[in-house]
Amino acid sequence: WKSAGGALEYPRTIHFQALKEYLKLDSPLLIDVRNRSELNSPGQIPGSVCVPLHEILQGAFELPSRDFKERYGFEKPRKSNVLVLTCRSGRRILVAENHLKSFGYLNIRVYPGSFKDWVLNGGEILAGNYDLDYDVL
Repeated sequence: WKSAGGALEYPRTIHFQALKEYLKLDSPLLIDVRNRSELNSPGQIPGSVCVPLHEILQGAFELPSRDFKERYGFEKPRKSNVLVLTCRSGRRILVAENHLKSFGYLNIRVYPGSFKDWVLNGGEILAGNYDLDYDVL
């Protein structure tokens, strides 16, 4: 399809079972936009990375790639990458989605139930180990 000029489109939302299977591929970038303290306790979805919403709004994705990787511990995604956003209950991801779209990130999927839904469905939880004294941007 793509070789014939077709575009691959992803649904905007992803739900528990699909996300659980997707994470087994070890390829999606699952970005948790909660504060680091929330990932330390009660925990985070295994395979997720943390870029807090307030840092997204303060320019996290405008950082040069090297600075982004140094700060967040993973490669700054290309604008063509598929990003999956999660938070506690699904509200903060909507703000993050709109902000990231304004910077050209158009392949964004949101997990509407977010962490609460993950826990409700029996998803595995890992305790984060984030430095809470980390300077904000």
